[in-house]
Amino acid sequence: MVIAVSVPFLSSPSIEIGGSFSAPPTEPTGLILWVSPAHGEQNVSVYRPIVIAFALPQEELSIVLVSAPPIADLSYEWTNDTIVTFSHLPFAECATHSIFLDAVPGTALGDIPNPWSFTTGRRLAPGREFRHPTFVTSA
Repeated sequence: MVIAVSVPFLSSPSIEIGGSFSAPPTEPTGLILWVSPAHGEQNVSVYRPIVIAFALPQEELSIVLVSAPPIADLSYEWTNDTIVTFSHLPFAECATHSIFLDAVPGTALGDIPNPWSFTTGRRLAPGREFRHPTFVTSA
C-alpha cells in the first residue's frame, strides 16, 4: 500500500509513504465470559480453584495469571480451549487476592475488571467450608 500526501508549499509537492498496514481485528480474540471466584466475592474457600471462561478458543500458553499475594504451586488445565482451571495450594486466609490476567494482545476482558479481586475466608478442613451449623432443640 502506498499513501500519497500532497503538500503544495514544499519544494517537493508530494510525499509517498510505503509499507504494510493492517487493521486491528474487528472482534476481540479472547473475550472473557466469567471468572470464578467472581470480582468482589467474599468468604471464598482457600481451596477453591480459579476458573476463567473465554468466548473463543485460546492458545494454551496465551495467558499468564499474576496474583497478589502470590499463589503457591499454581498449575492449570484447559477444557475445550475455552475454560482454564488453575489449581493451587490453599490461598492465604482472610486476605484480599488481586488477580491480573496478562494475555496476548487483542484479548479483551469484557466486563471483568483486570485485575479482579476476591476475599478469602477462614481456613477449614477441605469439604467443610460451606457447612452451616446444626442447631438441636430439646422439647
